[in-house]
Amino acid sequence: MVAGGIVLAALLWLTPLLYHLPLATLAAIIMVALSSLIHVAPITRTWRAHRHDGVVALATFILTLLFAPHLDRGVVFGVGLSLILYLYRTMKPRVAFLSRHPDGMLRDASVHDLEMCTMVSVVRFDGSLYFGSAGYFEDQVLEKASLVPRLKYLIVDAEGINQIDVTGEEMLLGVMRRLKEAGVEVIFAHTKKQILDALELSGFRDQLDGDHFFPNADQALTYVWSELDLGPRTDCVEDCPAACPLNRPRPNQSVPNYRV
Repeated sequence: MVAGGIVLAALLWLTPLLYHLPLATLAAIIMVALSSLIHVAPITRTWRAHRHDGVVALATFILTLLFAPHLDRGVVFGVGLSLILYLYRTMKPRVAFLSRHPDGMLRDASVHDLEMCTMVSVVRFDGSLYFGSAGYFEDQVLEKASLVPRLKYLIVDAEGINQIDVTGEEMLLGVMRRLKEAGVEVIFAHTKKQILDALELSGFRDQLDGDHFFPNADQALTYVWSELDLGPRTDCVEDCPAACPLNRPRPNQSVPNYRV
């Protein structure tokens, strides 16, 4: 309050005295006042935490200085750059193919060096399934399916999918049809309510033969094993459910044997 009153009094009655000060002196006063507004530590932390956000912060800061006194141009450029980098990040989200870990959980097979099943694949997509990422997801799934000639079932763990648009739905239908022609059935697990509602309203589920959605991956796998009942085998090596790593039970936990 006191400082504000002093500044107001100086502007009202002491302005004529400041008129005779050299511009360099006035510039020094402004620079000293603004120096307290510049914080380097947050930019450094942002750069270390996420390189893209650090680039946006640094570019916005530099361009704001270069465009002075038109500060809005630097801010607008920063907003545009952040949108471009956001689209770039979400166009290629993480696609993980899962297998049963010794601890009983389904984990990324490539990260934990786990053995993959030759008849069943579980894929997890960590991102929104929209026009920017639909093509990438399709390429990853079809490429993986082409490398597993005995593949019969593909389980999509949709726990990481928070949003889906029309392009994503059309892509899913296209993938399901192409894989069905190759003898592979696609089913879904961990699908969130908002995704199920969107698929219901768009008529996606009406185009499927039977129920392809399960509350979790273990129930989806239970259904798969019931469908892959090949009878007693004495020569089972890698082409029957008993040899699949995904068929190993979770420690101290019974797997539900019903379909939802």
